[in-house]
Formats: sequence, C-alpha cells, structure tokens
Amino acid sequence: MKYGTPGKCWQLWWRSTKDGLRLDCTGYRTTNPIRRQGLTLKAWRMIEFTVEGKPTAKGRPRFARRGKFVSTYTPKQTKEYETVIAEAAAIAMMGKKPLSGAIEAFFVINLGIPLSFTKKQRTEALCGFLRPTKKPDWDNYGKLFSDAMNGIVYEDDNQIVKCTVEKHYAESPCVKITVKSIA
Repeated sequence: MKYGTPGKCWQLWWRSTKDGLRLDCTGYRTTNPIRRQGLTLKAWRMIEFTVEGKPTAKGRPRFARRGKFVSTYTPKQTKEYETVIAEAAAIAMMGKKPLSGAIEAFFVINLGIPLSFTKKQRTEALCGFLRPTKKPDWDNYGKLFSDAMNGIVYEDDNQIVKCTVEKHYAESPCVKITVKSIA
C-alpha cells in the first residue's frame, strides 16, 4: 500500500459499507510530515464510523428491591446498544491506543421516518426541512455514545471539550460518529 509522496500526509478512517467496513483515506499537504511506520501521527487523530440500525438513547437507571436492599442497574436495551457501539469503535480503532488530550465529538443520529407521515411530511423529512423533535432528547443519545467509547476511542469521556449532536430523519436509521483530537 502506498502512503503518499514526500510532503504529503494521509488521514485514514473506517467507513461502513453494506458488506462491512472499509478503509478510506484522503491526502492533504503538510510542510513537515512526522512519519511512524510509513504513516503520519496525524493519521490516528480522527476516528469515523457508522453503526447501522435503530439508534437507542441512554435509559434511566432502574431500581430493584432485593430483600432489605435496593440495587441499581442499567436497562438491558441500553447495555446491548452500548456493546454494539463499543464493538464498532474497537474495529475503527484497529487496535491503536485510545486518544489522549482534548477531544471533539460529532454524533449524527439518523432516525427512521414514522409510518404515520404523509407523503408531503416524508419528503420534507428527507430534505431536512422537518427534523425529529420528539423524545428521546439529544443529550441521552450523546451520553450513551460517549460512555460506550470510554477506554476504546479515548481514555475517558471527560476529555470531550466540544460535542455536536444532530438528529435527522433518514430512509435507513443509523448513527454516524466522528471523534477527533484537537490537542
């Protein structure tokens, strides 16, 4: 695999396709590339991946009485979706160490269009004029995604200094996650 000519860096990330994940790369000019094993250090500062399927927000903790004691647990659906996000993040990281320093996160949540929508509403939703304003809230999605990537993409979610969460309607529901180091 050719990684570019002198004076050219490469940025690598995983993109999801119908038949699995594939590696995408784009080149950009730099005056002094720092090379390590044929790649630049900049190449591992941005992670991008897509998780297909209906997005799930973080559920509220549940409480159960066990004799005289009350225990707290996370709902099953939340745990399962956190596992799906963590597995996709691990594939995107390709075995690299978690990012350190300040992190910027982008979460684009594509929700399925409700069956109750008319043709006009459906068209408006697909064009971006009509956006999801119902529950779950954007911050519950962000909490689930950031917690699921702890220790995989970054050391701890307290490193996130800037986060953007967008909710859209789409034909096929999915979540597009981009995390980049800004330090």
